[in-house]
Amino acid sequence: TKKRKSGFLAPVFGTSNESGFDTQIPYYWNIAPTKDATISPRFMQDRGVLVDTEYRYLNPDYAGSIDLEYLAGDKLKDKQDRSYVRAEHHHRLLQNRGRLDILFANLSDDQYFQDFGTTIGQSSQSFMDRRAEFTYDSESYYISVLTQAYQSVNRSLPAGAKPYQLLPKVDF
Repeated sequence: TKKRKSGFLAPVFGTSNESGFDTQIPYYWNIAPTKDATISPRFMQDRGVLVDTEYRYLNPDYAGSIDLEYLAGDKLKDKQDRSYVRAEHHHRLLQNRGRLDILFANLSDDQYFQDFGTTIGQSSQSFMDRRAEFTYDSESYYISVLTQAYQSVNRSLPAGAKPYQLLPKVDF
């Protein structure tokens, strides 16, 4: 049938000079028609096991995803625990006139994407965005409240080049 099913996805194999043999075996879990998760243990010969998870949800008024990666005791970084968290949520409110958008991202250290990133975009990322925005649009007025900050993950930036923060910005 065309119905989504839980099960293992195609494994990924590779090798690198730093991590050694690297394999990832993803498992797709169809939790419900509006929820799913992918759990991907990643074995790296010289580092240990990184658990990569992605949870997604979708409803008529809201949708979002939570990504979490965790490596307990990286053998190449003095047994340091390393992690990546990214959560994104979009919610329609007040009879579709209001909207709440939340984005949060955090890395345990500034070399995380260099060591574990699987795309060129990840390994060259300099900032992790954190924002929350509420907007309301009626026939008479529009209001927006935004708060935003960044985690810098680029050690080579001088102090004056650190990103700005909006705490909060209000448009009416």
